[in-house]
Amino acid sequence: MKCAVAMLFVAVAACGDNTHAVQVDLTLGSADLILFRDGVGPWQSPDQIVPGSYALQVADDFELVAVFAWGDGSFYAEELAATYSEGSHWVVIASSQFGGLVAGKTRPASFFDVPCSYLPRTGTVKVTGTMNQPGDVAMGASCKRSASAPWSFSLDVPTGVHDLIATGSLGANGKRVSIVRAQLIDAPTTVPNVDLTVAGIALTPTPIAVANSDGDGATVDVTLSTTTDEATLSRSFGTLSAHHTIDAWLAPMANLQPTDQQLLEVHSPGGLNANPDRSARVSFTGNQTVFDLLPPPHPTFSVETNVEVASWSSWLDRYSYVDFVVDGADPNQQATTVQQVTASKGWIEAHHTNRLSFDTSIPGYLPAWTIDRTKTYARFFGVRNDSTDVTYMTTQRESVAGSAVRTLHTETPEPRILRSRM
Repeated sequence: MKCAVAMLFVAVAACGDNTHAVQVDLTLGSADLILFRDGVGPWQSPDQIVPGSYALQVADDFELVAVFAWGDGSFYAEELAATYSEGSHWVVIASSQFGGLVAGKTRPASFFDVPCSYLPRTGTVKVTGTMNQPGDVAMGASCKRSASAPWSFSLDVPTGVHDLIATGSLGANGKRVSIVRAQLIDAPTTVPNVDLTVAGIALTPTPIAVANSDGDGATVDVTLSTTTDEATLSRSFGTLSAHHTIDAWLAPMANLQPTDQQLLEVHSPGGLNANPDRSARVSFTGNQTVFDLLPPPHPTFSVETNVEVASWSSWLDRYSYVDFVVDGADPNQQATTVQQVTASKGWIEAHHTNRLSFDTSIPGYLPAWTIDRTKTYARFFGVRNDSTDVTYMTTQRESVAGSAVRTLHTETPEPRILRSRM
């Protein structure tokens, strides 16, 4: 028996046969292969709602595998293992360190964020202008940055209504942000000169600390997200601990609209093969100033029948998801080859497991979608917690064959997509 799904982003009640409808959205769009199974049952095809969005019928725990392939040998294979009890609507994100999550939850911070570095897109027009201060200008998921002023910018913006967000420093006079809202962009456009001394909101410093650190070097980022656009407000560097703070530069909530969000990200970077990267991300409302970062996960990696396996022997503290990513491309290769598994806490407990690996045995999975372990590759193991308004993540990463972990292409701030299907 099938339950009808009325429209995208609408959850459906349980069916009469004791199964439930679960919606899964893929940020990369329509997959070259997509299958799911209810519990440990047979693999089957889900119903497509719209391209990139699928409906599954499950009793509770389920697995979904989606593969995206390109002509240059690149592929991105994703596996989500989760339960209906935890959410009837899931999003699977093709990122460098994490995959699925319940729709509506705050996505974790990314350690590979490169501000103002975007993949080429089609269907855009040029938006040009000048700015009197050093800083950032953003519109339509495109942004530019300059350390000197005055300067000119050119943005590639999709047609439609957008907000132009500019932020910068006035030296001793602090930092400011300007938001020019609801600009109709339907052709190449030159916007008026941006001058933060004339039109702008003063940012105020807010001390940020962590409760469980002895003084890690860290960064604190703030991203302003409006209804249509988003931009980096500030980035601060320093030492974080209960006794050392870093100032996060934020706009006063009274100067923003109710639909605006300020996403505050705390990064405590680790290193290769030993120290974990730890982060916290929250939609800042004025009182989240101390963060209790997750402890290191301490995974063990092995290989079984040419498949990478991650396992853990100690209890995972405060977790909602476990992520295991194997990235098979080194800096000298053109192709991107990735296998990613995300398992929710409910699925892990239902299956009484302490190990994850990507299932390459599903029907239709091609040999070409295999990580070439004769070449350099990287492994990422992460634990996430989004049970509160703060999303925490800790990730341990390891390079195999001695090469540095590759910085993956990203589209910032969200979602962090490896490749475009457009």
